[in-house]
Amino acid sequence: MHLEFHKIAEEEVPTVIAQCDACGGVIHIPERDFLLSRPLDCTSCHHQRYLSYREYVTLADAFAAQLLNYTVARWNRGKP
Repeated sequence: MHLEFHKIAEEEVPTVIAQCDACGGVIHIPERDFLLSRPLDCTSCHHQRYLSYREYVTLADAFAAQLLNYTVARWNRGKP
């Protein structure tokens, strides 16, 4: 899994990219929905990938620095 920034409606949205265990397809989860997106549903084969609490915490910890940088940059853009 990794974190990417996708443009949606002219706004960058942090998106967690996961891989389906069954078909190998890509599962896109907006960061704001990541907490509520367990199990992860593959849109290609409808397989459900389950995340353990440990896996979720490890991923959230790994993405924390990138998300903090994104938030600071976004806040700085909004300053006059």
